[in-house]
Amino acid sequence: MRILDLYIYSLKNYAKFNGRACRIEVISFSLAIVLLDIIGALSGLILPSVSTNPIFKKLYLICLAIVGVLHIIPWFAVNVRRLHDLNKSGLWLILLAIPYVNIILLIALLFIPGSKERNNYGPVSENYLIYDKKKNTYIKPFVLIIFLLLTLMITIFLFIKKVEDFGFSEVLYNTINYGCDIKGNNCNRTDIHKVIYNQHNNQIAEYYKCDKNGDNCSKSKKFIYDKNNNVTAVYYDCDKNGNKCSKSTKYTYDKNNNQTAEYFDCDKNGNNCSKSMKYSYDEHNNQTVWYMGCDGTGNNCSSYKKYIYDKNNKKTSAYDCYGDENNCSFFNKYSYNKNNNETIKYSYTCDGDGNNCSLSTKSIYDMNNNPTALYWGCDNNGNNCSNSSKYTYDKYNNITATYMDCDKDGNNCKKTVYINSYPDKNE
Repeated sequence: MRILDLYIYSLKNYAKFNGRACRIEVISFSLAIVLLDIIGALSGLILPSVSTNPIFKKLYLICLAIVGVLHIIPWFAVNVRRLHDLNKSGLWLILLAIPYVNIILLIALLFIPGSKERNNYGPVSENYLIYDKKKNTYIKPFVLIIFLLLTLMITIFLFIKKVEDFGFSEVLYNTINYGCDIKGNNCNRTDIHKVIYNQHNNQIAEYYKCDKNGDNCSKSKKFIYDKNNNVTAVYYDCDKNGNKCSKSTKYTYDKNNNQTAEYFDCDKNGNNCSKSMKYSYDEHNNQTVWYMGCDGTGNNCSSYKKYIYDKNNKKTSAYDCYGDENNCSFFNKYSYNKNNNETIKYSYTCDGDGNNCSLSTKSIYDMNNNPTALYWGCDNNGNNCSNSSKYTYDKYNNITATYMDCDKDGNNCKKTVYINSYPDKNE
């Protein structure tokens, strides 16, 4: 109970920055904090709801934060008094901001005995007379326990990191209905997807054709990410356990995390790809060239698209090129709203200078910058469109329905392509 008594003593004296504190006070307080850290780490591993339920996860992190904040001032206070015990100013704690020096300082606070008599900061601590004077009885075992527990805490931390990197933190079930009527009824087919995300909110697996409970899925695909959370590979046609995949796609990135290449139709190990695409970027990370029809090694590309940007890094035009840079035809011209959302795209019908366009598409956005409507076959001003599509979203900006073959005003849609029923991921 001596550890608990001294820990409580330090908490009660949380605002006491004068006087002295002996080694046993710092050791007991440090030991109590290490034990609390271990309990917190183990609770995150043992309780499944902490890792899979967003509500419990938030409460868990809030509780850890509160415990940590409550210990900040008492920790500084007891270590200032400990420096006083060594006849040093509490300002020495500034050294904690210097790497490696901070480790030496913390070891000194644990090991070096204080002044046995009165010093510049007062008489010896009352706890020295009770505990620290009997150093052979208490100090050595306590120091050994602290280092053993620190080792255990580091091991647990590394294990949690491994679980986070290779495990998952969230599972969602999406119900996708195909070929529905305008009201979302009379659908031709319903498919249950189980989607698994890691702690970085990256989708790491998706299971198809599951039963109504999201189990007994027949197919799956899995995703691999690098340390910057860029997807580097996607494996397709895997079995229900995410294994025995038959094909894959690979992705490469530059130092700015821009995707530089995409390799298709690779084997199950990500090799022997049959075709690819490559991308080039300018100094502002704008994609300037998109190479298409390349072989499996990224060479011998048959065509490419060239993009032009204005001084605000907005894409203003795109050219289709074949073979060489001189064999280009005008492809698209773009205009934007104040939120940098593409509002009108002039397609294929413009002359070589990007003028005299006869056809365009127009996009409408909501206040959250989600596209709510897309109009096709519009004139040069984005008016007199021939048909359209509409999109609806839930309060978390998840798309819930896509309405196709609508008239020029966005009404009288003929079919609903899909309706996704998302779980409440954000609650």
